[in-house]
Amino acid sequence: MGHLKRVYNEREPVDLFTTYESARIQLAIEGSLAALLEARISLRVRRNFETYAAIRRAHGDIHLNQAFDPREARFGQDDFWLLAENYKGEPIATYCLRRFLVEDFYALIRSQALWFSNRLHLVDPRFIVECAIPPFGGEVSHGGGLWVREDYRGCSRLAIVMPRFARAIALRSRPFDHDSGMIRNDPQDRAKVADRKAAFMGKRIYGFARVHRVVDGWFPPETREGIIYLCHSTRAEAVDSLVVQRAELEGLQRLNLRKTSLVYQHNEPVNTPTVLSKGQEHARV
Repeated sequence: MGHLKRVYNEREPVDLFTTYESARIQLAIEGSLAALLEARISLRVRRNFETYAAIRRAHGDIHLNQAFDPREARFGQDDFWLLAENYKGEPIATYCLRRFLVEDFYALIRSQALWFSNRLHLVDPRFIVECAIPPFGGEVSHGGGLWVREDYRGCSRLAIVMPRFARAIALRSRPFDHDSGMIRNDPQDRAKVADRKAAFMGKRIYGFARVHRVVDGWFPPETREGIIYLCHSTRAEAVDSLVVQRAELEGLQRLNLRKTSLVYQHNEPVNTPTVLSKGQEHARV
């Protein structure tokens, strides 16, 4: 696996990357940018979530995932979002990623602090959180807020590329212990159909290692009954997910990926040399 480089964060020294992990991260970033360049799409890493919310609402999304809505959430220095633009400079896709330092990620869900960090922690006896994925904690990355403009859905690879690119940027900045995301069901789908859809989207499209129900009933963030799926990967699994073979990417590109549930302010385009210059501690964009 090669030698280990080291980095210090606010807690203690942690192993940063093996040679294998560094190579996967670089391949993911270069491959993502190359795939988007073919489609004349640029990618920017941003931190201003007010701009993210404004873009989403300008395209008709009144209800946003509260975990990425600045009206509900407080963001840290490791939180960012991706903005994809076409050759005209028009926003065509977004994806958000946050980082939490927690002992138990399920406790974060039960308290609803995952979505409502600007409020007191809420306890709702109707809100039952049960999942087949064993409890996990530490530094947990949480992605979501994926939006692709309708005329780019199913043909642009953005739903496949953006979660992996965000994962690579997050890892390059500082390693995490676990990667997570959530998918909500379509109320019109039967339970078994919803399970199959969630597994396909979570694993094949977003690149997570496992997908399981975490809520099957009352879901307070949306004040409705629903089925919510938790997507999860360990750090090693997240690294392995970063690079998609071109044949698989082109096969997924042909699918009709319609509606899915689920950095500096300088606004400079991401490019490989600035993101992965040798010896760099943090990604620069």
